[in-house]
Amino acid sequence: MTSKTPQLPANPREALKVMRIFTIALLVGMGIFASLAFLFVNFQGPAFSEEKTVIEDIFIGAAILMAVVCQFFAHTLFRKKLTETKNSNLSLLDKLNQYRASLILYLALCEAPGLFSVILFFLTGKYIFLIITALMGLFMFYKFPTTSKIINDLELDWKDQQELT
Repeated sequence: MTSKTPQLPANPREALKVMRIFTIALLVGMGIFASLAFLFVNFQGPAFSEEKTVIEDIFIGAAILMAVVCQFFAHTLFRKKLTETKNSNLSLLDKLNQYRASLILYLALCEAPGLFSVILFFLTGKYIFLIITALMGLFMFYKFPTTSKIINDLELDWKDQQELT
């Protein structure tokens, strides 16, 4: 039995393609989950009773706090890792792998409050949770990896730009 290790992208274009597919998969997954919760709540009602309870206010506060804190850390850590990467003397492929790691961290920190809010919407039926999910999805979409965005973020030289495009 041989163990297979995951293959890293062989060239910069492939690395960019992998990042795009990953970002789209996370966005679509969160969108499908939110859509299913929306349909379920509209047809069956929320999992909790219709009565307003104190716990709903706690849920709203927790979801907003989680979204703000996670977005702050996502932005801060992404910028920090980006600065480290662009100031390094790594090859283009290594820089793209570092960029991918930073992007995954950013997307995970944005997706967590988005999914949490979908669950809270399912429980309560309060649409503010879907708004939080949509905002987190927009933050994720904002970081969608494009060639020009990566060139600007990593401040690539002409040679690396040609290799990426």
